[in-house]
Amino acid sequence: GPYTLAKYTKMPGVEIHSQPFWALAWSYAEVLNQEVRELQKSGAALVRIDETELPHFWQDTEKHLEILQVLVAQTDFPRLALNLGTATLQGEVTASRYFSLAFSTFFLDFVQNGRHLSIIRVFPKSKTLVAGIMDGEDTHLESEAELQELTLAIREHIAADRLALALN
Repeated sequence: GPYTLAKYTKMPGVEIHSQPFWALAWSYAEVLNQEVRELQKSGAALVRIDETELPHFWQDTEKHLEILQVLVAQTDFPRLALNLGTATLQGEVTASRYFSLAFSTFFLDFVQNGRHLSIIRVFPKSKTLVAGIMDGEDTHLESEAELQELTLAIREHIAADRLALALN
């Protein structure tokens, strides 16, 4: 996603969250928007944006949400997904603002970020959640009981027809 790309772009003398940083993130959003529209026009069933880094400060969250609006402008909502991975959404209010963005599907990692269980109460009933419940990065094999417990905790808030289980 645009924030993640800007954060990992080497810009000597430019600090994260400065005006030049946000200008770069905005530019990335515009470019990604064009790419998403082209992919959708070419018939892509689902376009997933990986935005695995999120701002930590409220003021930056506002800017980030604006930039994501640029990214999704004039795109086909039902075929657009946002992968937040292990990124932490700071509370239900912030989570609900991200979940209200024009993405039909959200990917969240419940293995490395158990705090996602506390925010899915505000997950929209009209959207799909892809829940990463198995650790694809570690040799630890989750037990059937662990997977069942986590799945049941998620299912308390997400309908079965709006839930897909996956690796993190």
